[in-house]
Amino acid sequence: MKHLTRFNESKKDELQNIEDNFQYINDLFGKPDIKSDKWGEKHKWVFTWDIDFNFTIKNDVSSTIEKLNKIINELEDIIAAKDRLIDDYNLQMSLTDKLVVDVTPNETGNNSYNFIKGGEWRAIFISISEVERFFKSNGFNIVKIKNDYIDGMETQDLVIYLDKITRSIFDDFNKLIIDELDECYKNNKLDRKFELYREGTKIVMYPENEKTYIVAK
Repeated sequence: MKHLTRFNESKKDELQNIEDNFQYINDLFGKPDIKSDKWGEKHKWVFTWDIDFNFTIKNDVSSTIEKLNKIINELEDIIAAKDRLIDDYNLQMSLTDKLVVDVTPNETGNNSYNFIKGGEWRAIFISISEVERFFKSNGFNIVKIKNDYIDGMETQDLVIYLDKITRSIFDDFNKLIIDELDECYKNNKLDRKFELYREGTKIVMYPENEKTYIVAK
């Protein structure tokens, strides 16, 4: 219990240290929604602010540009936050009707991976944070993740889109996943398997059997 208390306090202190760097953004857009996920032995943090403007909807040109310029000028503080956190964290940002900032540790404290989070009934669960951690550690970024349901087969593929990929890194990723999958199957943690293939910068995980779903988690 003491260990858990110390762990929670350490995590809270880490979050507070990071959030302090976004105080100006909080003043502009209010308190963000904050999510965390395991990142090796550390944590990845995702901050999401509602910015009260949807750039995906058509609006008057002048007001859209005016709003966009105002937001960009106000968001210069994120560059300052990145400079303050650069020794320990990497920052990435996206902007729609929400401002999303990912804060990931430069060091994970763990060079091993647990890609498979188990299975339930027909589903095999894949840890997206572990997949992302693997590719980030090799200099690649996940652009999008999508599930493709194949109606006739009653199967679901997991498709991972990357900004770039090399054959050698894909081969390393494939080997790590298949080795872990074989271990899970051998120890009766899973009763079904899947395979992988690469197409350009896209990686597809697909079931070997019908009525099996590969699920991002």
